[in-house]
Parts: sequence; structure tokens; C-alpha cells
Amino acid sequence: GPYAMFAASGAYNVYAVAASNTLRTLTGGLDVVPQLSFAELATQLQGAPDIIVVPAMNDVEAPLNVPVLDWLRQHGHGQTLLFSWCAGAEVLAASGLIDGKSVTTHWGNIDGFERTYPAINWQRGQRYIDLIDSDRLLTTGGLTSGIDATLHLLTRLNGTAVATKVAQILHLPDSPFVENPHM
Repeated sequence: GPYAMFAASGAYNVYAVAASNTLRTLTGGLDVVPQLSFAELATQLQGAPDIIVVPAMNDVEAPLNVPVLDWLRQHGHGQTLLFSWCAGAEVLAASGLIDGKSVTTHWGNIDGFERTYPAINWQRGQRYIDLIDSDRLLTTGGLTSGIDATLHLLTRLNGTAVATKVAQILHLPDSPFVENPHM
């Protein structure tokens, strides 16, 4: 979802990145081969990414995911915008980058995440929470909420015309939640 939306905007160079270019299985069983490794991206960018979209990950605290958490800790400060989709907020929580912040995630995960990550202010009833101005952070309450939040973000950063173009290209219906994240 976010990859297609940012790519359709024409405003961003969009890459799927991971610790290596080997096959990874995402939540739900989707297999992905990243285009770039973290090292290759660093060489290409000569700095931190503008936006890091963080998806849900299986077994976020597993040794296999330590490089992802370390990379997020390295780049999750300064001007980089962290944008978690659905249960991707758990990845940010495991990294420690959102301690003390108000965030949302998929409704089915909040209770467990509250127990596992009590330093975070988990919010219910929000499709997304925009902390871009204060904390360079945007979190979403689920997959369809991520669509609304991405259109919201594209509007904020690139204007209504870009967000409208993306919605039209991807045949997305109008949503009242793009401007109002409250459920």
C-alpha cells in the first residue's frame, strides 16, 4: 500500500530496504525481496531517508530483526519522518523511539502492546495520529487507516493535487478520514 501510493505520487524515490537483499516474509505471508540493503541505501542517499515507512513485522524482537531495530534507532531522529502502518507501531515501540509518545495501531493489537510497551501512550479510536510537527511521527490504526494517513501526509507535504492524483491512479474512493482521523 504505502509503496504504491508514494511511487504513484511522483514526488519520492521509493525503495524497499532491509538488512540484506534476501527474501523476507512479512506479516500475512507476503514474500518481499528488498531492492536495497541498508548499506546500499546509505551509499545512495549520503544521509538519512526523508520518510521511513515501518510495516508490521513477525517476531519483532527476534535476532533476525535486530538489524532493523538498530537501523531505525540510527535514522529515527532529526528530520526523518517515521510512519508506521498498522501494527508497524510495534516495531517502533521495540526500537524505543516512541516511548512517551501518543500513538495508535491496529485495534486488535493495542491491549497486548500496552502490556508489552507500557512507556507508550496507546490511543484508541484514531485512524491515525499526526505528530509530524512535534515528533516527526505518523502512526496508523490499520491497513485502511494507512491509506487515509498516506493521503493526509501527501496533502500536507505535497499538496492536495498530488494526493488527489494518487487516489485517482489507485482508484481510491473519497474518505472523510483523510482530514479527520477520529473514528
